[in-house]
Amino acid sequence: MAKSKELDTIFPLNAVLAIREPVCKMAIEAQHSHIHIESPSDIVFLQPQDPLSASVQWATGSRLHPTIAKSAQDWKATGDAHFKSKEYFSAAVAYSYALARDSTSISIRLNRALAHLRLRNFAAARKDAGAVLEQRNSNTAEKVKAKYRHAQAEYGLEEYSKARALYSECLDMDPSLKDAETGILNCERRLKEQTSGDYDWCALYKEGKAPAAESQVADFVGKIKIGQLEHRGGGRGIIATGEIEAGELLVRPSLSASTSLTNSNSR
Repeated sequence: MAKSKELDTIFPLNAVLAIREPVCKMAIEAQHSHIHIESPSDIVFLQPQDPLSASVQWATGSRLHPTIAKSAQDWKATGDAHFKSKEYFSAAVAYSYALARDSTSISIRLNRALAHLRLRNFAAARKDAGAVLEQRNSNTAEKVKAKYRHAQAEYGLEEYSKARALYSECLDMDPSLKDAETGILNCERRLKEQTSGDYDWCALYKEGKAPAAESQVADFVGKIKIGQLEHRGGGRGIIATGEIEAGELLVRPSLSASTSLTNSNSR
């Protein structure tokens, strides 16, 4: 459950919301009504000068949109405070408001990339890190951070070859970055698991017994594939692609890559 200070950031004062196909419902045992929505994506936060609200006349008078009520640095400070409290979603929201005020800020975008990593929003983290790498005015330290977070995002997306290459580039830029060395070793283990199905089962068993265990493993698909079963009247099913020995591993789904993302908390 979100704390009040998180709600103040997620739903700031004077925010304008557009709700797609709202349904008004009365409460069964209370004298009030509520609005029902099918999905969180049906709520859209309108930005300043959005055409949907451009001609709206508010009965309560004019209002200042929250993204312009505070400066980019003020929103960044709010995001930093949420991040320090491990309120990563609120932090990402605050950083987004900050970027709405200053889209060129490298530090804010790097911070939002890290918040997205903590939230396991790996595609969003990759996009932010990539945006920093595209900026010509970033210095070497900022480029190393962006490339490292890009590598973490690719690892989280199970793109282990891409992640390994990015970690190597990090080491080329900063040979002292030990976390990048660890990242390369993790990628090599995951790639081996993907191709051979060779897992350290004893280590996985021990990790699974730990509190809040999240093991790092890659998925593996052996001598099987999904295909059309025309000889059985149609439909799709699992088909063997080779001779399968007794006890041979056929499928091993990945569990989590999140433990690799706890390295490098530098912001």
